[in-house]
Amino acid sequence: MSGLGALAGKFPSPITAVNLKIHDGSIIGNKKSFQGTHINVGYKQEPIVIKDGDKDDKAGMKQFVSALNMERVVGNGVLYLVGNNVLTRKLGQNESVRIFPDAWIAMTEKISLQYVRGKLSTRKKAKEEILLEVKGPGTLWYDVYRGKS
Repeated sequence: MSGLGALAGKFPSPITAVNLKIHDGSIIGNKKSFQGTHINVGYKQEPIVIKDGDKDDKAGMKQFVSALNMERVVGNGVLYLVGNNVLTRKLGQNESVRIFPDAWIAMTEKISLQYVRGKLSTRKKAKEEILLEVKGPGTLWYDVYRGKS
C-alpha cells in the first residue's frame, strides 16, 4: 500500500527521540541528521560497508549508502534525530510509502528501499520525479519539509 508520506503517522517535530532498545539496538540513519547533537549518548556509529557482489546485500543497499549518507547506529541509548519536520512512520509487512530521497532520515534494519519514478502530488501539473519507495516492515523517520523547493 502506497501513500503520500506527509499525510500519515504522528505530527512532525524538529527533534525526535529514538530509543534504540525498542528497535533491537540498531537503526540505519543519515549521519547528517544526528551528528552534532550533543545530547546523544549511549550509542556508537558504524560505517556500512558493502562490497561488489556481496551476498549479504539482498536488499540492494549498496546504491543507497553514499547517496543517503547512511551509517548504522547501535547501542542502548536514546538517539535524537534532527530535521525541520521529522515524522515517524511505522510500516507493516509489505506496506510502502514514497518520499523524496533527500527527506530520508533513518530507518530500522528490515526496511527495504528502491528508487521509483512517480508523483507525490495529485495536481495535474505535478512533475514525475525520482522518488524513494520505502517498504516495511519497520519504522521510517523522514523530514516532510525537505524536497519542497
